[in-house]
Amino acid sequence: MKDTEKLRNLAVQAASGDLDAAEELFRTLHGYLASFLFLQGIPRSDIEDVAQQAAIEVYRYLPRYDSKRPFLPWMRTIAARTAGKHWRSHARRHARIDRFREHVRTKLGQWSRAGHLHDLPVEELEQCLGRLPQKQRELLQLRYRQELNAEQIAERLSRTSVAVRKALSRIREALRVCIDTGTVAVTQES
Repeated sequence: MKDTEKLRNLAVQAASGDLDAAEELFRTLHGYLASFLFLQGIPRSDIEDVAQQAAIEVYRYLPRYDSKRPFLPWMRTIAARTAGKHWRSHARRHARIDRFREHVRTKLGQWSRAGHLHDLPVEELEQCLGRLPQKQRELLQLRYRQELNAEQIAERLSRTSVAVRKALSRIREALRVCIDTGTVAVTQES
């Protein structure tokens, strides 16, 4: 049996609820997905997460698969949409970071123009850090003191890199608000 026929048959069986067929299908597809996503320009550090998300999407849409059509092009269409979602999320994350950088530049400019650059809010930042829940402080410690990236932190904490990035973003926003207002915004435990 050719690979394409095998994939088609596994897809039909998985769509009908055969979990063993679904497991074999995704074990077989993993290499295809990773290679395709690499060609889509997904960074190596993100390929596993994006491939896993693509596999979930493929499984979700299996009942819509037409077994008269080749399986791999159908799967690549779904993987391409998943890659697109990844890039949009990546762009939003960078936009948030850029906004935060601009906020910091603005604040530094205000403090500098006011003639008290030496009065940077180090004390306020330390107070705000002290008000954060312990888990959030530990996450900041891993990122900024130990200089681990999101993937390394995710591996250490058994989380996804996306969850780590989101948690760090929420923590940075809470610190920004705290420095501006003197109060820590209530954030989810991270």
